[in-house]
Amino acid sequence: MARKTKEAAQETYQALLDAAENEFSRHGVSATTLNDIALAAGVTRGALYHYFGDKQALIAALIDRCFYPMEQLTLSQCAETSMLKKLHVCCLAYLTLIAKDRSAQNVQTITMHKCEMVDAHDTIHEHYRNLRNEIYREMKQDLEQAINCGDLPDHIDPHQVAVALFSITQGIVYAWLADPNYCDLIRDGMAAIDTYLAGLTSPLIS
Repeated sequence: MARKTKEAAQETYQALLDAAENEFSRHGVSATTLNDIALAAGVTRGALYHYFGDKQALIAALIDRCFYPMEQLTLSQCAETSMLKKLHVCCLAYLTLIAKDRSAQNVQTITMHKCEMVDAHDTIHEHYRNLRNEIYREMKQDLEQAINCGDLPDHIDPHQVAVALFSITQGIVYAWLADPNYCDLIRDGMAAIDTYLAGLTSPLIS
């Protein structure tokens, strides 16, 4: 009985996340109410509050559900030995996730296009910033190690490279989500990323 109860609770939890993902991506965060989500999930509002206290908690859970599995694709766990190849593989994995996984598309659309930068949503943006900073710290640390080992030139600034790569990938995803006809996310995104990576081993322009 306890197992069935636990399974039912997990089903309700996932149903609420599915409903929130759909409602937020269709109507935006501000225009969607918790009652809308409860109705879409087929549960009472009280059941929703049992799992999530507000919309911010729902979106944080959506971000975790979609993007924390990407931890298995982080630089430190990539089988490639070349730092540039590791960066290529990890960026490709992210762009492929967004291009191929509908849920990841929805969640990234919510955070990039359907969630206003206002105080009411500050918890959401803080959660996203924490995830971004986690990616940044690991990338910067691995770049520093690559420079110390001689795999990258010592004129490379790990901070600037980490910021640039994150900005390139996020920028092209932002544009593609707004208009999928703008570019081929994987082909054109990786062309831009690989062009940047190739420049890391080139001499500085005096």
